[in-house]
Amino acid sequence: MSGTRPRVQTRGKVSLPARKTSKDAPPPKRRRTQAERTAISDSLMHVAAMKMIGDGGTHNLTLKEVSKRAGFSRSMASARFGTKEALFSELISVAKQRWLNDLSKSIAGLSGTRALRAWSDGLASLLETNGAEIKSLYILCYETIGSSEQCRKLVEDTHMIHRSRLQRWIAEGIAEGSIRSDVSAEDMALHYVSLYYGLVYQWLVEPTIDIVGALRRFTYDFGIVVLK
Repeated sequence: MSGTRPRVQTRGKVSLPARKTSKDAPPPKRRRTQAERTAISDSLMHVAAMKMIGDGGTHNLTLKEVSKRAGFSRSMASARFGTKEALFSELISVAKQRWLNDLSKSIAGLSGTRALRAWSDGLASLLETNGAEIKSLYILCYETIGSSEQCRKLVEDTHMIHRSRLQRWIAEGIAEGSIRSDVSAEDMALHYVSLYYGLVYQWLVEPTIDIVGALRRFTYDFGIVVLK
């Protein structure tokens, strides 16, 4: 016998895996930009800080602990914000803009008494879906307005925007005849904002208060100014 190995015969064709081409390869993953990475890390630190504020207030919060809770090195928050006051100001500013945007969507171009009713219902819905975050926000606001002028100014601006919108809707209701003509739009806007923030303060002190239900029932309180 010769030294060559016998050729093995196979039945049918043997299918070989197709060779991958560059067209089959997944596209390279796009690297995030520096701005995107910063936005993500900021968001994670915001969430961590708000959770800490909701659990224990602002006084014992440290930037090192915020970094740790967010999953970063202990120096991350200090490098990004510098001071607790800067972090608190940013938290209030971001929450303020998101809150105003959400309320604007709930009004959806309404005016007069329809806008007023949508306003109270929108506040109730926000508290119903984001109660923990809103609680943290108001704790942050109330605990910093005496020690941070920047935070106090942000809260003041929010109150002024809140009152001006209510005043406009009440004035529209007077003009269209759905609200009594002897009502002072400016005074009533102040009363409504005072009622809302007074209710929030009581809720922070007494968490068992049904603030969502109270805000939904607030719609009926418009009867003191709305014409029957």
